[in-house]
Amino acid sequence: MKTHNQKYIIMALFTLLVFGFSSCEDKQPIDNSPKTGEVNLEFGHVWGLDMAPFYMNQTYVHPMSKDTLEINLLKYYISNVVLHKNDGSTYKVPESYYLIDPNNNKVRISGIPTGDYTKVDFLIGVDSLSNFSGLQGGALNPSNGMFWSWSTGYIFIRVEGTSPQSSTGLFMYHLGGYEAPFIASHSKSMSFGNDILSVNPSTSPTIHFNVNAAKFWHGPVKLNDLNVIHNISEASTQMSKNFADGFILDHIHP
Repeated sequence: MKTHNQKYIIMALFTLLVFGFSSCEDKQPIDNSPKTGEVNLEFGHVWGLDMAPFYMNQTYVHPMSKDTLEINLLKYYISNVVLHKNDGSTYKVPESYYLIDPNNNKVRISGIPTGDYTKVDFLIGVDSLSNFSGLQGGALNPSNGMFWSWSTGYIFIRVEGTSPQSSTGLFMYHLGGYEAPFIASHSKSMSFGNDILSVNPSTSPTIHFNVNAAKFWHGPVKLNDLNVIHNISEASTQMSKNFADGFILDHIHP
């Protein structure tokens, strides 16, 4: 009888062991792969009504004023980037401050949650909080030449060059201001339309914008009337708005 019982016990233990091994094999491995991806923002600079490619240090004729001019410095801030998912949720990119110029016109943003996105928001300029925060690092480092040493605050857009229509042969516009009524930062919200920005760990899609440099002089500032702006003013506010109007979404490519 004892031997018979031992056989049952051994068989039961064997069955438990087999079941245990089988259960372990059926368990799926834990997926520790990243659930984020990256996106590029690219700002292609163009000129005039035909949106021809824009190049620094090249002579252009303005399509409206017919002034002849050459831009040899163009820099501006893009900040506070927010991406909108197709489910209605949003992702605000932390500490998103980027200094753009025609030779450094691409930004890579990592750590974006995977998913499909349908719209992007950003600010052309620097938000009021960062203006109140004093000297900072990175893109906001004063060594970049975008901080007014004589007054607290950042230059949002800086454009300089030459023109025979200027009384001095030069022009120099440093545009800033974050308090009403002279606010030189401007928000842009751009829908992708029928396109979808798909973010996943294995791709790096690009949102391509066109930026029309001719828009600075689409009124009311004229080179023969005003060739220097170094302060917060109505002219600074208007000129920065003109420039912001020159941003359009061109395409998305994977």
